Amino acid sequence: MPDLSDGEFAEVMERVLADAESRANMAVFTGAHHDNGAEHMRAEVEMFRLGMNRRLPNSWLPYVREMRLEEDPEWGEYQRLKQKFEP
Repeated sequence: MPDLSDGEFAEVMERVLADAESRANMAVFTGAHHDNGAEHMRAEVEMFRLGMNRRLPNSWLPYVREMRLEEDPEWGEYQRLKQKFEP
């Protein structure tokens, strides 16, 4: 992958989003039952932006909560007691 400046990265993402918009518009114009991959392209840009900012998509937050609970010693004790005393 080539080394890109911040400005070049931004321009590439804008071009990808413009291409996605063009694909979506073409799908509407031709009456297609799909968006020619436009939503996938938008999602890739969004995931890239989230990754660059060290952020996770909201749909991944339950995994973070689960991971943090498993690391909590009180949660582990609760689970042990729950298993011991519940039928």
